[in-house]
Amino acid sequence: MASTVDIASSFIEGAPPGELADVVADVKTLTSNGADIIPSLAPAFERYNETQLATVKLPGASQEVLISEYNKLDGNRYFDVESQTSFEVDHVTQEASAAQSYVLDSQNADLIKSLLKSLGAHAREHYPNCAYGVYPIENDSAVAILLVSNRYSPNNFWNGRFRATYQFPVSEPTTVTGKIQVDVHYYEDGNVALNTNKPLNLSVSSLSAESIISRIATAERDYQEDLNRAFVQMAEGAFKGLRRQLPITRQKVEWEKVGGYRLGQDISGGGVILTWDLPEDTVISAQIFKRMLTSQTWSDYERGNLSENGCYQRLAEDFGIDSADIAHTVRQARESLVTDTAIMNIISEIRAGANHIAIFAMSNISQPDYAALLLDHRGMCSFDRVFPSGCYGTRKPELSFYNKVLREIDTPPENVIFVDDQLENVISAQSIGIHGIAYTNAAELGRQLRNLIFDPVERGREFLRRNAGEFHSITETDQIVRENFSQLLILEATGDKSLVSLEYHQKSWNFFQGNPILTTETFPDDVDTTSLALMTLPTDTKTANLLLDQILGLVNADGIVTTYFDQTRERIDPVVCVNVLRLFCTYGRGIALPLTLQWVYDVLAHRAYINGTRYYTSPESFLYFVGQLCRFSTGVLALRPLETLLIDRLKERLQVKADPLSLAMRILTCLSVGVSQVEVDLRELLSMQCEDGSWEHCPFTRYGLSKVSIGNRGLTTAFVVKAVEMCRGS
Repeated sequence: MASTVDIASSFIEGAPPGELADVVADVKTLTSNGADIIPSLAPAFERYNETQLATVKLPGASQEVLISEYNKLDGNRYFDVESQTSFEVDHVTQEASAAQSYVLDSQNADLIKSLLKSLGAHAREHYPNCAYGVYPIENDSAVAILLVSNRYSPNNFWNGRFRATYQFPVSEPTTVTGKIQVDVHYYEDGNVALNTNKPLNLSVSSLSAESIISRIATAERDYQEDLNRAFVQMAEGAFKGLRRQLPITRQKVEWEKVGGYRLGQDISGGGVILTWDLPEDTVISAQIFKRMLTSQTWSDYERGNLSENGCYQRLAEDFGIDSADIAHTVRQARESLVTDTAIMNIISEIRAGANHIAIFAMSNISQPDYAALLLDHRGMCSFDRVFPSGCYGTRKPELSFYNKVLREIDTPPENVIFVDDQLENVISAQSIGIHGIAYTNAAELGRQLRNLIFDPVERGREFLRRNAGEFHSITETDQIVRENFSQLLILEATGDKSLVSLEYHQKSWNFFQGNPILTTETFPDDVDTTSLALMTLPTDTKTANLLLDQILGLVNADGIVTTYFDQTRERIDPVVCVNVLRLFCTYGRGIALPLTLQWVYDVLAHRAYINGTRYYTSPESFLYFVGQLCRFSTGVLALRPLETLLIDRLKERLQVKADPLSLAMRILTCLSVGVSQVEVDLRELLSMQCEDGSWEHCPFTRYGLSKVSIGNRGLTTAFVVKAVEMCRGS
């Protein structure tokens, strides 16, 4: 019988990507030894980290390096060729320490460095959050190339890892062998693991680094395309469907339930509202039966061009199956029909909230099958009217069917929403002006319908009211950050103090509320938060001007205002500069920092904001605050060239894909300076509204050193509501 250590070791080595700490916590809970068992699991941690190509950050560095059997030294030490560093690894915490200089001793050092350069360019272009390495192996007679990319999204219940390992002998560089492994863990209350392992045998034309990495890049691209095709061939919406059928518990792996869920190509049929699933003992296999249902004969039957017996007889001839068996299988399919209660609940909700909406069913179904359906499924009475294809001599996706229905309901196509799980049916509807929705799952359908039918502004406001005072920010690593800046922006956007929770200051303001997190133990007040507070909250003029005078002394050698009330932290950020300039204009002191204004203009002119700034993640943040500054251009002539240039830069950003907060900022800024071509961006923004009326929290600001981003759902929603209202007003 396996020992406790053996069982716990198997848990460790089977930990999903990014979830080792959670598995360790489970092991401590499930074993009688608790935390005392961890030292005895050291070999399992080492095997896990080396096989998974775990990544660690070197002390004082931001770039992650990987650990593997190929770059292992004595003990728990490893080396990294690119940084010329060796380091010790704590395999339990996955932390590096005791870094030392390390010079690679290899006769193939030049080749390895060239490979690293080409591999680095390939990795940075194609893989976010990646680490890579090239190492001499087999007594310096061969080279190993390693690449790992991790993507963790616990908010969306999945984590994933891409690993690639290649080797080639230096003496015969015409063949590179290796493997690509992809591991994805999708979890909610249940768990689904997707694991692939692709062995590779690649021919290369020469020993050059460019040739080898180019061949590897091609192989990785081809494999990713193969994976995409494989997933597309699976049941439409299977992943989302599985997630939505399970309760949202925000828990990680529940080990006793692993293997309890099946994901595959289910043999079933139906549509959006009704689905069927044949019993396993049916005379005709499910695959053959599906072929019958997609045959020309069945289509004629659904049009009403064949009788029930005539259809079964022709199918019997086409497939060589007795017509009685076909009739029996059809009856079994009818008996297995199940109504999707989630869809019916959506229909009920729409009726309750929008009683001016008529709801119709338009189905490819023969008259005999429709008659049987009415007898067994009274839920069809929930519709204002049903249009069965068998009564109209046509079927979806034929345009004549849609046009007949439009005539009978006497409604223009632009006022109709059509939902179908078959894309060709949706395309036909859209081609005549109907708004089409390709169905994937009930939750997504509910979200899309609510966004089309109900008032987005009222839903957004209701979300803000319902969660007033609870709009705390959250990092990309899911840590809550209590801070003043987003609260002040929500207040500035809404004018409603009841929505926010602030930590008030008498003079200068601090970004954080309470103790700072993910940064130094002490954190100075900053001019960005202070500027926003002085512009948003009532402040006596004397206090404000004293702070303005103090800010005038916070400039660097270039005359650019710095971020903190601490001259030992001389940081600059163009967005911070803009907000300081806004503050001076707000208190009637004009352009007191002309060199700062010139730098802001230069940043705008040369598009230096396009990748965000030190503290802000998106280009729209800079453009938005510049737009706020340009509101003073009527009285401050020095701002007019900035406003003229801003208009050109905004036009460049129109219809560029972005997150909801960036789109809202873009729309608000465009309308504030007279750029009115925002219809496409507005339409995209409205489509992003969540079920609860909010818009997702988006990366907005970030830590200057670690670059960890921070978002706030309340901030995003407040800005979107303001943008939509401004569009309506314009």
